[in-house]
Amino acid sequence: MNIKMGLNIALYLLVTLGVASAHTIMQAVGVNGKASGQGVGIYMPSDDSYQSDVKSDSMACNGSPVTGFTSSSQIISVNAGDTVTGSWLHTLTSTGADSEADNKVIASSHKGPVMAYMKKVADATQNPSAGPGDGWFKISEAGLISSTEWGVDALINAGGVQTVVIPSCIEDGDYLLRFELIALHSASSEGAAQFYMECAQISVSGGSGASTPATYAIPGIYSATDPGIHVNIYNNQGQPYPSGYTTPGPDVFTCGASSASSNATTSNTVIDASALVGSATSYSVSDVSTLVASSTSPVTVTSIVPDGTATSRISGPTIYPVAYNATSSFRPMGSAASQPVASTLMTMRKPYPSNHHDHEHSCA
Repeated sequence: MNIKMGLNIALYLLVTLGVASAHTIMQAVGVNGKASGQGVGIYMPSDDSYQSDVKSDSMACNGSPVTGFTSSSQIISVNAGDTVTGSWLHTLTSTGADSEADNKVIASSHKGPVMAYMKKVADATQNPSAGPGDGWFKISEAGLISSTEWGVDALINAGGVQTVVIPSCIEDGDYLLRFELIALHSASSEGAAQFYMECAQISVSGGSGASTPATYAIPGIYSATDPGIHVNIYNNQGQPYPSGYTTPGPDVFTCGASSASSNATTSNTVIDASALVGSATSYSVSDVSTLVASSTSPVTVTSIVPDGTATSRISGPTIYPVAYNATSSFRPMGSAASQPVASTLMTMRKPYPSNHHDHEHSCA
């Protein structure tokens, strides 16, 4: 056995035999920086265990075999375009590191993506029964952000606070807002990925209603053999940062663009956006949008960071530009050494072709 293989096996045994066995619970929701109380508007368990069966109805809004749930009769009011946060804790009383987790959120060994979905429902208080089935669309994802950071790492660095933006172009009404993270430390075995999710009950107002997202079923968005779910995340040095990673599930829905499945087999064309301006110091979002729109094949622009941030290159599409507008200024990649955090990265993607509920939509 060579040294590199030994490191991989040692790290795998460390995180799968219970040395780092901490779990997590999404336990509070906030709107525009104002947090609701613990358990308000959430179908929340006291049990911090995970789901592992991607075919189970419990994949939608949690459920058996997880136990200790408390329902809420409250619905949280949000405006379309609002920033909404979900707060994760290792246990409902976590205030810091303990014998299982090296921080208050989840063991740092539990690397993986962090995502959020929405589903329009007749009555958000019918949570979790309204969860299983079609109607879900993804509004946020952070997978392998860089060579040293996963979505879970960014979540830990943010104190367990997951931040999403409610699309401004959706219809008003009740929605389930599904916060999710997937721990991949033992996912080299099929069926061993750990799924954590909770659904918040929200009512959206002020939306333009100009776009109806392509929707997907939960269960149904994931397969146990998906490359982002059945995966060995460890590299040849035994570190949990592979050279690439495919975030599972559909593409993120954004206003003004069609929504499509990320499971399509069409490959992307990756364009270095610095070529747009040559030696110029900045370019506009509209410049990049024009490039993406004019391409005849799917396009991913990866080399953009906002002015004033570090400029290390990221690998692969991770973050959509939901927080930026057409007047924002961006600059080409430079030589700064530090890596920007997830919230400062910008990736613009022309979606994959798909025949799964796929339509062209735009927001006025």
